[in-house]
Amino acid sequence: HVQHYEHGGPTTVENGVLLCEHHHQAVHHDQYRIHMRHGVPWFEDTSPTTRSRQASSRTGAEPELTRNQYWADHPDPPW
Repeated sequence: HVQHYEHGGPTTVENGVLLCEHHHQAVHHDQYRIHMRHGVPWFEDTSPTTRSRQASSRTGAEPELTRNQYWADHPDPPW
């Protein structure tokens, strides 16, 4: 679930993302956040190491998002 089921997220295809066990656990342990953009999941690394590195290099900036690069049919987001 992109929006966790335990926090009221619906059980729908639109709210689902396929993840390996490692990344599924990382999402549940607040190491990654999933952002949906035009139906495509984008991932924000929210691990403590990344948060401290980003805090020292950028303040007030949008989160740095990455995505599965094998998803070739969808363009990068417009921002």
